[in-house]
Amino acid sequence: MSDTPGREALSALLRDVAVGWFPPADGGVTILPQPEARDAGVIGFTAHAVVFIDADPAWVTAQSPIDISLN
Repeated sequence: MSDTPGREALSALLRDVAVGWFPPADGGVTILPQPEARDAGVIGFTAHAVVFIDADPAWVTAQSPIDISLN
């Protein structure tokens, strides 16, 4: 397993969640780099989503039918 920026970012988020530190319930979206070519997805929290994908953040936000704030 190689260390990649996407893997470290997602791992850090999941470590925080494991100890009870959740993303803010602000209706926002956090976009992280995709950790591996085969691993992309969305994790939903209360009033916050985390998207991990190899795509331009502007493209990701343009896909939403509502105006979302990026964190």
